[in-house]
Amino acid sequence: MVKTYKKKTNRGDWAQESMEKAVDAVIEGKMGYMLAAKTYSVPQTTLERKVKASLENLAASSSASIKVLLGPKRPIFTEDEEKELCSYIIDMESRLYGLTTKDLKALAYNLAVKNNKPHPFNVQKQEAGKDWVQGFLNRHPELSIRKPESTSAARAAGFNKEVVDQFYTFLGNIYDEHHLTPDRIYNCDETGISVVPKTKSKL
Repeated sequence: MVKTYKKKTNRGDWAQESMEKAVDAVIEGKMGYMLAAKTYSVPQTTLERKVKASLENLAASSSASIKVLLGPKRPIFTEDEEKELCSYIIDMESRLYGLTTKDLKALAYNLAVKNNKPHPFNVQKQEAGKDWVQGFLNRHPELSIRKPESTSAARAAGFNKEVVDQFYTFLGNIYDEHHLTPDRIYNCDETGISVVPKTKSKL
């Protein structure tokens, strides 16, 4: 004769719906483990295990959704805006006011702010990052970082359209006056020639 088995403990003697409500209450911060277990008549150890599993599942699903949403980084400026910025840098260089990388970072930040562009730039320093500068230079190979050469203020101020036009007008008059032909014209610079001698010749 088979004996009828009688449970000696109340293990597993809880409703699934009650456990789900207890888990939600703990995750939402409404109750602690002890209070939730007592309120919904579920074992505390099982509740703790269920909450831990639910949190791990939530973390995994959130991580997966973030990886999908990231994708390639969207550019801060449009292609036309970057071309305009590139033209401005070249124009400033032609005027002997070349921009440093720090100037470029600050300029990019100000452009993004004034045009309400979403950006990851440093708000405290008010400048773009190194990664953006490197990417910008890669997209515009006509730009390059160079070490500035020493130029006197007088020389920089004297290099303008009026002075250059006056020089070529004077040069043309010399050609006409002396009837110089191309075979009588030589091109040379002052390398090795002292235009401002500091000592008198011994000869």
